[in-house]
Amino acid sequence: AVLFLVFYSAGVINDNIYLQPGQPLTIVPVIMASIAPLIVGSVVFYLFERFTASGFKIFAGIALVLKVLSLASPFTMIPNVTLGYSLVLCLMHVAAALSLLYFIRRANQGEFVVTDSFAVSN
Repeated sequence: AVLFLVFYSAGVINDNIYLQPGQPLTIVPVIMASIAPLIVGSVVFYLFERFTASGFKIFAGIALVLKVLSLASPFTMIPNVTLGYSLVLCLMHVAAALSLLYFIRRANQGEFVVTDSFAVSN
């Protein structure tokens, strides 16, 4: 969401390109498109950790492949998109994926201790 606001303020993301007919990209879909995959990714990671011997490696490999495949969508799925707009969307996708991997790796290494209802850093 921070990257969206920065690039929107810089004019790279603007209201002239419509992701859906008549609807420019706004902050709400960006937040939703960031949170939903992160929640799904966290659940998938948990399942890999629970049922395999090397959950993080498997999860990271699958996440990398899916991320690379998803980088084509800003270039191919949005009509009349500019190169800068597409590159910024790709950057936002990569930032979301890297943040997920970073925090999962930290949690996996025991840097977070989960107590009753919240996590605290060691």
